[in-house]
Amino acid sequence: MRKERSGLMQVLAVAGAYTAYHIGSGFATGNEIAQFFVSWGGVWPFIVFAVAALFAAGINYIMYTTGCLVHFNKSNECYYYYCGKYIGKIFDYYVYITLVAFIMVMITGSGATIRQYFDLPEYVGTIGMGVVCALVACLGLRKLVDVLGCIGIIIMVFTVSCGIYMILTADVSPLEGAKNTAQYVAEGKILQPTVLGIKNPILAGLSYGGVLMLALPWVTSMGSLLKSKKQAAATSVLSALFLFAAAFSVALALMLNLDDVAGSQIPMLAAVQAHLPFLAGFYSIVIILGIFTTATGQLFILADRFSQQGTKKFYAIVFGTVAFGIATGSFIPFTTIVNIVYSVLGLSGVILSVFLLVKIIRVRRSGAAEAG
Repeated sequence: MRKERSGLMQVLAVAGAYTAYHIGSGFATGNEIAQFFVSWGGVWPFIVFAVAALFAAGINYIMYTTGCLVHFNKSNECYYYYCGKYIGKIFDYYVYITLVAFIMVMITGSGATIRQYFDLPEYVGTIGMGVVCALVACLGLRKLVDVLGCIGIIIMVFTVSCGIYMILTADVSPLEGAKNTAQYVAEGKILQPTVLGIKNPILAGLSYGGVLMLALPWVTSMGSLLKSKKQAAATSVLSALFLFAAAFSVALALMLNLDDVAGSQIPMLAAVQAHLPFLAGFYSIVIILGIFTTATGQLFILADRFSQQGTKKFYAIVFGTVAFGIATGSFIPFTTIVNIVYSVLGLSGVILSVFLLVKIIRVRRSGAAEAG
């Protein structure tokens, strides 16, 4: 019989799993951090971080609380709960279609990382990553939280440690190191996200939070593992703290080494090679673990939407999606697809967050009216 975790341990496990889920190829390679945060130059990266972290913490609380209080039979039911029958159905299918693209990007990122550092054929990384992710996704939600939570803490500690070390030993400040940001953006060596064709740092922060929003079914599913609103609140804060502490460390590392990483497909690995070359091999493994955590969680969400866990259909969806990702992922340029996909999905997530806010306001007003 499984021993129940204490409240604190459950909060830490869920927050760790949340962090691990979002640290995928775009994050661990530094691509999404460079685009959403570093690319704005000056003090803007710090402002964008504040916007994104506050947005994420607030929306996480709504999702965790919903998962704790409203137990859905299927993870996709959260869309209909928040958005109603018709809009909910649109988000339901749209988000799960995008998961296929995300998984493809993750699997492709692993192949690119292995090829760049270990000089192995790209298919070695894509096939290996795909098979491992598929097997772990089939373990089920509870075991998946255990696995991802553990790896998430490891990745977070390592990236934060690298960032702190680079800050303490750097000869220049992050602002000085990133003084040529505008030049690299103009040259196309660093891309910036767009929202409806607009490039703006505040919108970028909201858009990044919007990308995180698309984990709605996963976060609400994890909310069912929490026992109270108090735990949901603590988990929301820690989830944002863990994720953005790691993200901030990556951003500072990139800013300090921007001249070395601009134009690189895997900028964070380039930063480690420039500042901590003896850790470059280990960081390559960290990147692969980051890709693994995200792709695994996404595979579980996708299969759980269209089948029952443990059935042949569930396994067929998992392994079929992986096979598709392996077969087609190598044709997509990694940096470009991160820019396009994340920009589009960020806007979608912001729109979805509006429905969450409206729903929670209605629920609270209804409760107040009944109490009155």
